Amino acid sequence: MVEWNDTTDRARRRAAWWAGLTLAAGTVAPGCGLVSKTKLDDCHHVSQTLRSENSRLKDVALDLRAQTQDLSQRAEDDGRKITEQEEAVARLESSVHAYQAEREQMAAALEAVKRQVRIAASPHEAANPARLKAFALAHPGWTFDDARLALAAPATQLFESQADQLRPEAAETLKTLGEEFSGPGADALVLEVAAPALEGVEKAGYEPQADRDGKPSANGRFLAAARAARVRDRLVVAAGLDPASARLVPSIRRGDQVEIRIQKKAGETGGAKSDAARP
Repeated sequence: MVEWNDTTDRARRRAAWWAGLTLAAGTVAPGCGLVSKTKLDDCHHVSQTLRSENSRLKDVALDLRAQTQDLSQRAEDDGRKITEQEEAVARLESSVHAYQAEREQMAAALEAVKRQVRIAASPHEAANPARLKAFALAHPGWTFDDARLALAAPATQLFESQADQLRPEAAETLKTLGEEFSGPGADALVLEVAAPALEGVEKAGYEPQADRDGKPSANGRFLAAARAARVRDRLVVAAGLDPASARLVPSIRRGDQVEIRIQKKAGETGGAKSDAARP
């Protein structure tokens, strides 16, 4: 009786276990199978999408790497070209500067040749009194002192107001006058240029001041020296004179007159003054 009951009890427990397992399989399996398939499809689709996107990004990365290498190579080529162009520009600038210097030298040589041609075509003694007098008569405002061999012109006619800058027409006049100091005997000439000191100079750099003794201010004397230097330099260039042969001297005349006196160098025989009566 006991043996049968044990067998029966084991059979009952086994049957209950199988029933529970069957019930669990019947309850869980259908729902689990439905959810897993849908999610599996979604996961499979996402996986394919990600795999495709990953492949695309790899291709993009390769393209970008190739473009970067190409741009780097271009940058190196451009840098080398820029360096070569800078060197070429530097060479061209040097050539232009050399050309400009050569052009200036040729222009100076041409002016010298023109001056020599003019002298050869119409030779005349440098600083001939008759010609200087004719020059003064041909240019209003200019005067010629035959006894002192001195030319004079108003400073206001030669320079801008209260400045040492030559007026354009005055520069041309001085160029013409400089040609009168060229020719035979020019090496024996000494030019003295004097400009009167002004009072009440108001332009910037020349403030009006007065000395205690009533003489023109230091600024006025400075302006006078600057004006005389302008006239001297213009004559030296136009006549082709030695700069040492033209000097600045204090003015001994009153009024607003720039004076140019002609003298002979010491040791020279004869002089311009002796030719005063020459027609």
